[in-house]
Amino acid sequence: MPWLVRDRSRCSYYLIRDQQQVLAFTPQIGALGLLFDKAFGLVPRTPLYLVAALGVIPLWRRVRSAELAALALGWLAYFVFVADIAYWWADGSPPSRYLLAGIPFLVVLLAAGIERTSELGRWRPLAEAAAWGLAAYSLFVSYVFAVLPNLRYDLALEVRSSGSPGQLFEFLGRVLRPDPAIVFPSLVHARASDLALGTVWLALVFALVVVGGREVRNLKAGSGGAR
Repeated sequence: MPWLVRDRSRCSYYLIRDQQQVLAFTPQIGALGLLFDKAFGLVPRTPLYLVAALGVIPLWRRVRSAELAALALGWLAYFVFVADIAYWWADGSPPSRYLLAGIPFLVVLLAAGIERTSELGRWRPLAEAAAWGLAAYSLFVSYVFAVLPNLRYDLALEVRSSGSPGQLFEFLGRVLRPDPAIVFPSLVHARASDLALGTVWLALVFALVVVGGREVRNLKAGSGGAR
């Protein structure tokens, strides 16, 4: 029996050794993919999280504390680590699985962002209409996943070899017009056009962060002048 134990240990060693590397040292691709990839990203399935960007600066100014800073830095470190994993897409399972541990922090930002939409002055109707639209789309995708659960399971190898946008967008492309898949990149392929489109989405997120912070400053300046 000792030889059997040794052989099993040796077999386990080769299985571990022959696995693909964990870190790809390209977190910029993984970060864009985790957020915006059409097959495995968070925003294409729940675009309501874009509203969270409006709440980043207001939340920091309201709850400026070491605890919030620690939570934010912890979430950022976790996100960067996951983005650097060679198989950040975590295929064969519902998308955004690797982001699940950090979702509660995003929900807090989302709540702050939703609250922020009611304080945007003349832009409030537009902001609230956009938020409701994003929420409706997110709810529809959740309904589709509930009714057709197999759509949640894509394989990166199949997406890469076939050029498919993923099962969800294959379905949505038959239901919605224009096809929503055209506005999202495929970071599984990571072509130059995909990286450019992902950068555009990232710029939109930063723009929403700036809008949230700028409106806060303007309101404070206005209240100061009134006094």
